Amino acid sequence: MQNFFLYRNKSFVVLLISLFLSLLLMFLNVKLTVFNIRSVFLFLTYPIEWSVSAAGNFFAHSVTSFNTIQKLENELAFNKERLQRYQEEVLLLSQIKKENDDLRNTLDIKSRLNYTTCYAKVVFREPNLTGDYLIVNKGSLDGIKNNMPVVSYDLSGQIFLVGKVIEITLGGSKVKLITAADSSIGVMLKNSGYVGVMKGIGSWQQNCVVEFIPFEANSYVGEEVVTSGESDVFPPGILIGKVIGIGRNTMEEFYKKLFVKPEYKYGKLKDVFIIDWKPGLQLNDLMEKASEQ
Repeated sequence: MQNFFLYRNKSFVVLLISLFLSLLLMFLNVKLTVFNIRSVFLFLTYPIEWSVSAAGNFFAHSVTSFNTIQKLENELAFNKERLQRYQEEVLLLSQIKKENDDLRNTLDIKSRLNYTTCYAKVVFREPNLTGDYLIVNKGSLDGIKNNMPVVSYDLSGQIFLVGKVIEITLGGSKVKLITAADSSIGVMLKNSGYVGVMKGIGSWQQNCVVEFIPFEANSYVGEEVVTSGESDVFPPGILIGKVIGIGRNTMEEFYKKLFVKPEYKYGKLKDVFIIDWKPGLQLNDLMEKASEQ
């Protein structure tokens, strides 16, 4: 019965449905769009295009980053090489500066020595650092002769006696130190003015003994000892060392014994001056006559 009613009034029912749909569309303000195949295609292919684009960008960025890293590594290697060359140049300049300072100091010492001198370097010393001699690199070809005195100096420019030449070759000389057991030098106490004879007691002791100093001499520990000049080997006034001890000679009641520490350090000797000192001929004749008497 119901289906029969709808069939008989189908035009009316269609009209009602159309009105309802129209009102619904008007109420919701819905716009029907035309179906677009191109939009559907782009929607479907977009993920593929994005993936391909992302992969391409990643590859391009990777290549760019690799080139940048390679460039930075090359620059780093170049800068390391420059830094190494700079460090070598700084080291070379410091060595040149040190050599210039040493040369200036040497020339200053030479100018302060009022004698004809020959500069020499120590080329050999006994390994135990307590030897009686050393070898220098100047010999007869440089005018060196036996019994020439040898002096050295420290960083402060102080000049002091080392020993004398005892053997000569063409290009080298052997220097006996003042601490050697058979060494003997005429000395003077710088402040009190008393003179005596200083003898070495073996370089293993690194000290010397001064004898024949009168008992009444007002010598003291720390007093400087210099060469007396009463010799045809050592000129006067060269610093030898300082008094480190005072004793009494048991065999000589009128004299005291002084212990002297030389100014030089055996292990530090490297630059020396060999002095060509010629005392007056008349003085030599007088000294020979006195010794004969």
